[in-house]
This record gives sequence, C-alpha cells and structure tokens, in this order.
Amino acid sequence: MVHGRHRARTLEEKTMSRVGVIGDTHLPFEQPGYLEFCKDTFDMWEVDTVIHIGDFFDNHSLSFHDSEPVLHNVHGEYEHALQRAQGWYEAFPELTLIMGNHDRIPARQLKKLGMEPTIYMRPIEDLFQMPRGWRVEDQVEIDGVLYHH
Repeated sequence: MVHGRHRARTLEEKTMSRVGVIGDTHLPFEQPGYLEFCKDTFDMWEVDTVIHIGDFFDNHSLSFHDSEPVLHNVHGEYEHALQRAQGWYEAFPELTLIMGNHDRIPARQLKKLGMEPTIYMRPIEDLFQMPRGWRVEDQVEIDGVLYHH
C-alpha cells in the first residue's frame, strides 16, 4: 500500500486482453486493403481477442432505402458477400461479431412483412457459413469495456 491506499497495478501486472476491433466492413463493399490492414495491425500489437463491431454485411439490396441500380440484386450481393467473408474467416478463425443494424436488415424486413424471422430465416452463423470459432452477440464486455454497435 502507498499512503494508506492500494498501489495501482502497472499494465504488465494486469491480465488484460489485447482487443483488436474491426469496424463496419459492409461486405461485399468493404474498403480495399482493410483485411490486410487489420491482420498487419493486430499482428504488430499481438492482439489476442478480435471483435467485429457490427455491420459485417451490408445487405444493401434488402435495405429500406432505395437501392442503387448498378449494384447487385439480393442473390448476387449474398453470393459476393459470402465469397468476400472467406478471407475474414481464414484471417480470424476466432472472432466475436456484434450484430449491427445492417446485419439485422433481413430479419427486420421479414418482421415488416409480418413473418417471424426465427421461423423463416436461418441464423446468421448458418446463413453465412461462419466458422465454429466465430460467436455472434448483441454486445460483449471485455476487461470492463462494453462493445456494442
């Protein structure tokens, strides 16, 4: 103790995670080179926990907003996003995906039509063939930090 108080622990004494946060990728429309940037940065900082903060997928073709005619239709966007996701799955075999508003678009569209998403839609993990090491959450707390989209 220092002056009647507990001594603050140094970073070396703390057993905290090194969390790497991936921002909204909006597959299949992600920023070129972003995957490589994340891999290189996380390697450099010896990240041991990877969080994707939401909007892994864009779902533009299912959006409530007007679609851009030059972009993919629903099926084409899904196929292209699934293909683009493979690189992320390989780079980060263990990851927690926080569900973002774009990730929720298919379920919201089903609800708008009066359909129950849990009956008519596969879970996002199945739909996009996510590896076993990927968890999908609404939010997660790590070392006192809340991650939420």
